[in-house]
Amino acid sequence: MSDGASGKGDTEQYFRQLSTQYQQYKNQLESIKQHIDMVYTSSEECVKALNTIESLESLEEGTESMVPIGSGTYMHAQFNDLNRFVIDIGAGISVEKNREDAKETLNKRKEEMDNAYERLNESYSQVVQNMQEIERQFNEYQSKMQSQQDGAYRAQ
Repeated sequence: MSDGASGKGDTEQYFRQLSTQYQQYKNQLESIKQHIDMVYTSSEECVKALNTIESLESLEEGTESMVPIGSGTYMHAQFNDLNRFVIDIGAGISVEKNREDAKETLNKRKEEMDNAYERLNESYSQVVQNMQEIERQFNEYQSKMQSQQDGAYRAQ
C-alpha cells in the first residue's frame, strides 16, 4: 500500500520528467523550423534558376546583359553559349549540363526539397501535438491541485 507522500513524490517526479520532455520538444521545434526554412529557401532557389533558364531561351547568342553578382552589384556580361549550364551537385563538385538536363536536374532537386518540406512540416505538427498533450496534462494536474486546495480551505 502506498502512502500519500510517496504518491505525491511520484507525481512530482512524473511532472519533472514531463517538463524536461517539453523543453526537449521545444528545442526540437526550433531545429525543425530552421530546417524548414533552409529547405524552403533551396526550393525557391531552384524555381529562380528554372525561371532564369527559361527566360534565356528567348535570347540570342552574343546578347549582352547585366548579371547580379551580389549585394546590389551588377556586371556586364555577354552570353556566348545559351545551352550550357554549370550545376553544383554537392561536395564542392559542379558539372556542365545542357539546357534540358539542367532543367531536369533542377526539377528533381525542387521535388526533393518539396518532399522534405512536407516531411518536416509533418514532424513539426507531431511535435506540436506532443507539446499540447503535455500542456493538457499540466493544466489538468494544476486544476486538480487547485480544487484540492480549495476543498481544504473550505474545510477549515
